[in-house]
Amino acid sequence: GNKPITKKLASYIKDWKFYDVDPDSVRIHSRINKLNMIYKSLQHDERIPSLDTDASQVEEVLQYWARRDKSKFDEVSQELYECLNIRLNLVEDVEQPIQVIEEDGKKIALSNMSDGTLRLIAYFIMLYQSDIPTLISIEEPERNFHPGILQDIASMIKKLSKRTQVIFTTHSSQLLDCFSPEEISSEISVILLSQKGEIGTKACLLDKLAENRDDFSDWMNDFGIGSAIYHSHLIEGVFAV
Repeated sequence: GNKPITKKLASYIKDWKFYDVDPDSVRIHSRINKLNMIYKSLQHDERIPSLDTDASQVEEVLQYWARRDKSKFDEVSQELYECLNIRLNLVEDVEQPIQVIEEDGKKIALSNMSDGTLRLIAYFIMLYQSDIPTLISIEEPERNFHPGILQDIASMIKKLSKRTQVIFTTHSSQLLDCFSPEEISSEISVILLSQKGEIGTKACLLDKLAENRDDFSDWMNDFGIGSAIYHSHLIEGVFAV
């Protein structure tokens, strides 16, 4: 309706962003972007690029930041160095405008990087974008990553949650293990979902479960949140029909 509270709520929801990063879309858009670079230059295109839901505009955003907002470009590059020992570099080359410099000095076109690397770059762009949505949702942020990098993914999520509300879905017990029980009780909510045939999807709030199950809290403290959920067998009865 036209009530002030309705308009305010609609405006708030409209700003939500749901990301399902697709590395193949990043590569395809990168090729299209190269074809459009000369045209944009001739037209003096001043539009500020941003990530769409599939994050296909990764290279376009990085090019803009490298030329117009260098601090953001450098922040993303530094994050990548701390995670993977790689850095970003802008070169005046229509074919390969953004290159990744590996630890041995080898330069690789951004579009030739692995799915995991492209996902990680997209996540850091989400983190450092100026006009951040009022809510960000990320579909399975652990996809394409070695377990050893999941702590960095969790760290990124924590940093992002300081700027806006974050929702992410995951099937990874190892990713959940990167969050402490203290964070679950004070800053983060975990909702367990289970599909139960014709009944539909059932949900259980983890911290409420932990409050009523002393043994479950012990499992979380001793082995981690994800391990407690997936391996303790303490919650099998929660979703019983």
